Amino acid sequence: MSTKEGTIFKEGESSKVSLTNKKRQYNKKNEEKKTPEYFNSRKKNKESVQRNRQKEKQEQQERTTEIKQLEARKADLQQKLKDIDAARQLYMKRYQETMEEYTIVPGNQH
Repeated sequence: MSTKEGTIFKEGESSKVSLTNKKRQYNKKNEEKKTPEYFNSRKKNKESVQRNRQKEKQEQQERTTEIKQLEARKADLQQKLKDIDAARQLYMKRYQETMEEYTIVPGNQH
């Protein structure tokens, strides 16, 4: 016996008998073993996988939409915060100016 490509051949047997022939026979036997129930279960499984993928895509799109809405709201709130800070600073500036005008100078008391 000689060993070639991991397969043992008998003397005189051609080494050209490839593994693909064996693979074809193996696949043919498997195909013969498959029943209509097997094909139905595979079909149901495939449909289930497709439904799950579609559901995941839809959920991902909903999350993306929600994220965009939240980011827009965040930007709006940040702008409002800037406006409030600007108004507060303006108020504090005017308050300081007013307080400086009405400050009682010790020499001007009646």
